[in-house]
Order: sequence, then structure tokens, then C-alpha cells
Amino acid sequence: MQETIIDRSRVKDEVNTLTAQGKMSSTVITILPIALAVYLKLVNPEYFQMLFSHPLGWVMVIFGSISIVLGWIFIKKIVHIEV
Repeated sequence: MQETIIDRSRVKDEVNTLTAQGKMSSTVITILPIALAVYLKLVNPEYFQMLFSHPLGWVMVIFGSISIVLGWIFIKKIVHIEV
């Protein structure tokens, strides 16, 4: 019985090691567009003025936000492995 518990612990550790890159990728891919938008807003505020003043710009912002969230969810589901 002790061997089984030790083996399960090893398998969990191995799975965590193998999925660490995917977990980090999901974080980076989620944060990168938001950080880039904040940076561009700070560097050149006029760049975003038209985006938020036109209805089509709002559609693009909403679609982009939904895409980011869905991508994060999909990557989390792919990386999550139950042992």
C-alpha cells in the first residue's frame, strides 16, 4: 500500500512537471494582450481614442476580450490532467 501511495505521488509530480510549460503559456498568452494594450494606451493615448469612440471599435474590444478568456479556459482544460 505504501508503494502505491509513493507511486501516485511520483506520477502527480511528473504530471505537474510536464504541464508546467502549458500553465505558464496560458498565463503569458492571457496577460500579454492586456499588457500591450495598457502600454500602447500610456505611450500613445490617441491610438485608442478611435477604438473606444466608434461602435465597431467596441465590438472589436468585446470580441478580443471574449477570445482571450476562451483561449485561457481552453488551455487550462488541455493542461489540467487528473491523476
